[in-house]
Amino acid sequence: MKFYNFLIIFFLVFGLGMGRVQAQGTGLSGVNLYNNQMAIDSFGFLNVNSPELGEQGEWFLKVGEDFRMNHLLNLSINGAPQDVVESAMTTDFLISKSFTDFFTAALDVPLHFWLQERNVNTGQEFTTSSAGDIRLATKFRLLNEGKVRPGLAALATVTLPSGDEGKFMGDNWAVPSIELIVGKNLDYINILLNIGAAFPSETTIAGIDFDDRVTAALGVNIPLYFINETWAVVAEARGSFQPKDIQTVTSPLSVLGGVTKSFNNGLQIEAAAGGSLTNAVGNARLHAFISLGYAPN
Repeated sequence: MKFYNFLIIFFLVFGLGMGRVQAQGTGLSGVNLYNNQMAIDSFGFLNVNSPELGEQGEWFLKVGEDFRMNHLLNLSINGAPQDVVESAMTTDFLISKSFTDFFTAALDVPLHFWLQERNVNTGQEFTTSSAGDIRLATKFRLLNEGKVRPGLAALATVTLPSGDEGKFMGDNWAVPSIELIVGKNLDYINILLNIGAAFPSETTIAGIDFDDRVTAALGVNIPLYFINETWAVVAEARGSFQPKDIQTVTSPLSVLGGVTKSFNNGLQIEAAAGGSLTNAVGNARLHAFISLGYAPN
């Protein structure tokens, strides 16, 4: 059995099982709090995808560690605010392959090894774990970048209900989404824009309605030529809103900033930190991220 086939089987079996082994719960269920996931190939950075695609047969492997804390899910229970989900530490495993020069597919498996939550009925705090929703993604090139025109690509994804909805780390139904990816590489800066929509099943939790949402992300990558071109400063702003009922509590907006380092052997390291700009569900006040990627030459 080839190694990458073994990885896929392991992630599917282990991930699906992990979401069901813990008995503790918050006493509520509903919205998935973990919607931001890594770029699917080596041309994007952090959670922002690039319109560039690899050559036919090119592989990309990545593991990321994501930490979010403070007011991940803060609700008013019996008139008093409570952090139902206070923090989460997630390990993301990603594997992707360019099947042609214009088509890339990816498998993304998030495993939430540490969650700090509270039962709304007893007030008891507890730590637990859960699988996240497995993501399948495909990226298609629409337009090559030219001297003036930007590059364009489309990203279609679907998440499978492998996470635990009772721990707010999964959905009960498959969730499709679509994004248009725009990118332009200028002399001293690479600018990426991802605009799309996601279509989760409508749900209500503690009087808050959650439904289809419009998503957007803006990313910038600035190579540090004056130090070493293998280093770059990266930043990302990401947000979403529900067209059906626009309100602050369902309109998260967050920022991340950090650095990347590339090596001649195909390794890449990313590290970034940031936090929320709005008081919305799922918008952690502190967000830190580190990853190691490998794109074989």
